[in-house]
Amino acid sequence: MEETLIERKVLKEVEGLPSELVEEVIDFIEFLKAKKIKKERKDDSYLSLQQENLKKIWDTKGEDLYEL
Repeated sequence: MEETLIERKVLKEVEGLPSELVEEVIDFIEFLKAKKIKKERKDDSYLSLQQENLKKIWDTKGEDLYEL
């Protein structure tokens, strides 16, 4: 897999850091990953909640979705 320009820049910046700062960079990366996962789960939860509530409308036997 070919490195992108951004990946090379990040690696170059990290290479020049003392080890204690590299550990902080790793912690920050893990924080960003956890934040992304949390947001995805939250988005999925909202979608599930919407679908659950709309299911009541979709499954109503007396309603014809194509009737105006």
